[in-house]
Amino acid sequence: MITVVYLKRGSRHPSFSGIEKSYGCTAAIDEARRYGLAMKIDTLLMIAGIEEAGVPALRVAFTLAVIMFLFGGVFIWRGRHQFFDPDPNVEDDVPVVRHDREEAIIFVWSGIILILISILYQVWSA
Repeated sequence: MITVVYLKRGSRHPSFSGIEKSYGCTAAIDEARRYGLAMKIDTLLMIAGIEEAGVPALRVAFTLAVIMFLFGGVFIWRGRHQFFDPDPNVEDDVPVVRHDREEAIIFVWSGIILILISILYQVWSA
């Protein structure tokens, strides 16, 4: 059994034999507070119930998120000429800068898609 020791003001514990008063607080065993383990088990059961009920909602949410991000990627890919072709109104619009801009967007998009697909796999395999 786990013994919980709490600080109580003005009480003495046998292990503090030479100390008269330890600034008004000493360690004492509180017999009224021995419910820690039973409460933890109830909390874990409640969380398990919530988790079990929430799995279908998570499946739907992450499936929709992956589909939306895939459609966003298709939209960007189909409009890439409009987004990344030379612009006469921009100074120093060289091909290297446009290519770097395109790579940055593709890297971020692919990273988000990989994360969403891995979460989607974990949710559907649970």
